[in-house]
Amino acid sequence: MSRNLLFPSLSKLALVLIGLILPATAEDGGAKENPRLRLICINSLVEDQEVVLASRVSDGEWHEHGTVQLRSSSVSDWLPAKVGELHLALKDGNTFNSICHFTCPDATRSVLIVLRPNQGKDAYEAHVVDPEKAGYAKAATLIVNFSEHAALVNLGSDEHKINPAQELVVKPVLDENGMYRLTASRLDAEGKPVLCYDRTVSGNPNSREMVFLLPEKSRGLRLMSLSLFGDFE
Repeated sequence: MSRNLLFPSLSKLALVLIGLILPATAEDGGAKENPRLRLICINSLVEDQEVVLASRVSDGEWHEHGTVQLRSSSVSDWLPAKVGELHLALKDGNTFNSICHFTCPDATRSVLIVLRPNQGKDAYEAHVVDPEKAGYAKAATLIVNFSEHAALVNLGSDEHKINPAQELVVKPVLDENGMYRLTASRLDAEGKPVLCYDRTVSGNPNSREMVFLLPEKSRGLRLMSLSLFGDFE
C-alpha cells in the first residue's frame, strides 16, 4: 500500500478511537453525565435486603451500578445510574433475579425512586420522581397518594386535594414560630372529609419533606412522612 493511501486510513482510525474515548456531549456542547438516584423504601419485603441496581446490556448480560440494603422507612445514598430501564435484582453468584423495574428519564441529573412492596408478587412497585421537573426544591413537600381514596391534605392554612396515584409538590405555610399543622383526610362516598392524621410540624428550610398517603383498613388511609437532606444538583 502506498504512503498516500495509508495516511487517510490511519486518520480515520484515529478519529474513531478519539470518539470512543471522549465522553458523550449534550446538545449545549457540554459533557453528558449519567444521572444518579436515591431509593426511598416505604416498606421492605425483607428487612436489610441486599439488592443490586443493574441494567441489561444488548447481549442479555447484566451490568451492575451499585448495591444497597433495603430497609423500611429508609432513604439510600446517591447511586450511579443510567437513562432507560433499570432493575433492582437479587444476585446469586452470576444469576440476577429482578424484583423491581423502572425507567430512568432522560434529560435529568437526579431521580428519586419510591418503593412499595407487592407481597403477592414478592416484588416492589416503583414510583419515579424527577425533582427538577416537579419543582421539588428545599423547604418543599412532595405528596404522593398511594391510597384508593381522594384526600385533602393541609400544610398550614393551604388545603390541597390529591386524587389516587396523584403526585403534588407544595410549600407549607408556616406560622410565626416556623411551625405548621399537617392534616390528612380521606373523602368518603359523599365527598365529606374524614380526618385520618393531625400533627403540628416544624418547618425546615434545609430539607425536602415527603408525605405518602398509604392504604389502611380501619381508617381508609394513613400518612407516612420522611425527610431528605443535601443538594440534588
